[in-house]
Amino acid sequence: MKDFSQLRKNLKKDFSGFKSLKVALLGDTSTQFLSQAIRGEGFDAALDLKIWEADFNQIEMQVFNSDSEMYAFQPDIIVLFLSSHKLLNKYNKLKVEQQSSLATREIENIEAIVANISSNSTAKIIYYNYNEIDDAVFGSFATKTETSFLYQLRKLNFELMHIANRNTNFYICDLASIQNQVGKANFFHTSVYISTEMVVSLNVLPLVAQKTVDILKVLNGKLKKCVILDLDNTVWGGI
Repeated sequence: MKDFSQLRKNLKKDFSGFKSLKVALLGDTSTQFLSQAIRGEGFDAALDLKIWEADFNQIEMQVFNSDSEMYAFQPDIIVLFLSSHKLLNKYNKLKVEQQSSLATREIENIEAIVANISSNSTAKIIYYNYNEIDDAVFGSFATKTETSFLYQLRKLNFELMHIANRNTNFYICDLASIQNQVGKANFFHTSVYISTEMVVSLNVLPLVAQKTVDILKVLNGKLKKCVILDLDNTVWGGI
């Protein structure tokens, strides 16, 4: 697998003759470098990924407005990324009695997003699930405590699989497994997040891009265009 700098070098190469896919990217955290990694990985897969990025944190604006730039782009694939760190921010603002329903509310929001996309587009959806963040409050008892953030995050990832089972246009890109593979310390760098709002480290971005493009390759036989939605800012794999 190439590192990030090698993938960026791919961006200067000749993509002509490759299958062209239109990609839109939306998220609640920074996705600029992820976008570059995905396009660079696309070159090695003989795919010319035309990537459109929304402005920072404009998921709802793009999804729930039928006249949005995203729908005007006419994507065939939409990749949704809502980060664990922004989810933790939501959790920390809740009253204790509300914390046990965090996953349920988030699933309702995701289902609404899927329904609106399905009503306004024929696009397939790729959704990055949630990588885990250490629970400093409950520690080892987090999985026994329904109000803990870790409990709610794991419940959310589980319910995402039900959404995938119910919707033939919805695919999960497994960030949680990528984190298990590389380790939490390698997956997320605090200093990078503080300065760039990027939740995935540069060292791990190529692996996330690879898993994302793996899904695109599977869908490539049926689709002509591709969109990636990052629900954190301007992004994120495997089926």
